[in-house]
Amino acid sequence: MVFQMVSMVLDMVAGLIAGTCLLRFLMQWQRISFHQPLGQFVFAVTDWLLLPLRRVIPAWSAWDLSSLV
Repeated sequence: MVFQMVSMVLDMVAGLIAGTCLLRFLMQWQRISFHQPLGQFVFAVTDWLLLPLRRVIPAWSAWDLSSLV
């Protein structure tokens, strides 16, 4: 029972982080400003994950591929 609750919480957190990474990619693709509240939230949630990935995965053209990975 406890294992199922922990598994469900971890699944939800992973889904939210993946969703915000995709939202960040879409916001960069559409060139939406990150100075608005939604952009600041997306930037704060995903920045800790994407900065180390950018060292390994280079950008392709104008697309930030680290957000998709």
